[in-house]
Amino acid sequence: MKSILTVFTIALVTSLSAQNLNDSLIALYTFTGNADDASGNNYHLTVKNAILTADRKGQPNAAYLLNGTNAYIGMTGASQFYLDEYSYSCWFRIDALPNSGTTQAIMSIGGDIKDNGFNLSNKYVGIYSGVGSWTYHKNAQKTSSVSQSTFNDANWHQIVATRDTDSIKFYLDGIHIGSDFTGDGAGYTGGGLGFYIGCRTGNTLFFKGVVDDVRIWKRALGAGEVAQLYNNTATSIGVQAPAIQSAIYPNPSKGVINVHVLDFNYPLQLKIHNSLGQLVSKVQLVGEFQECQIEKSGIYFMTISSTSGEKLATHKVVIE
Repeated sequence: MKSILTVFTIALVTSLSAQNLNDSLIALYTFTGNADDASGNNYHLTVKNAILTADRKGQPNAAYLLNGTNAYIGMTGASQFYLDEYSYSCWFRIDALPNSGTTQAIMSIGGDIKDNGFNLSNKYVGIYSGVGSWTYHKNAQKTSSVSQSTFNDANWHQIVATRDTDSIKFYLDGIHIGSDFTGDGAGYTGGGLGFYIGCRTGNTLFFKGVVDDVRIWKRALGAGEVAQLYNNTATSIGVQAPAIQSAIYPNPSKGVINVHVLDFNYPLQLKIHNSLGQLVSKVQLVGEFQECQIEKSGIYFMTISSTSGEKLATHKVVIE
């Protein structure tokens, strides 16, 4: 059955106030020619066998290629990152999925007994697949984790993990994938204590791919901040950083999507493509607030453009 889209104006007022993404940011690694910390806190990293390469924008020497064997970027100790509440973000691209039954660590903070980070798995211990995040509990030898099990492509993606005293949340490309209850602080114990990008603490589980734009906050970002971070940094991956302020919500959705465009004062059009790049619908936007309905589940890209065809903003939407 073909997807059916209906669009009509609704009377809904939503504030899109910008968030301060520098609030509680304690480390920022843009990898522009080196692995220095651009946050001003000078938590500079050491590079081991990683090679500078082009980033997701195509800029040379602005990301690091990791060989999956012995390459990583990191620092020992790193107690400033041992936080009960945190947010991690990273842009990455994989070269290939791990071998069946194995996992790779895109990033890890802690020791070889307890640590926290991002992982890429392929039927690891027969259960875990896809990209996700894990956290160890402080007072018990147990973990909480969330993953996107269907992840298997070699495009650029952004991942974000947030942790507060109650739960860990995981986001892929600005979309909340899921949560897991913690009810405890985060654990950081064992040998090889430190912060590593491209492997797990103790120099194991090496990641094969490219990483860029790694950030750490000493607080849990909200869902709106995660979406803003993604929109501010997405480029050259089929999702364009916005030239206008807009919002698509809820996301994921059961089928009804609200479209909100600020400063709506000129003709705009909305195009919706499915994950295969096929055009599902093209409509004129007739007001600042509109509602869309997509009947078929899947992943869609909603692009807002001027009538001349200039892309102004693109949002990735999951219909459940």
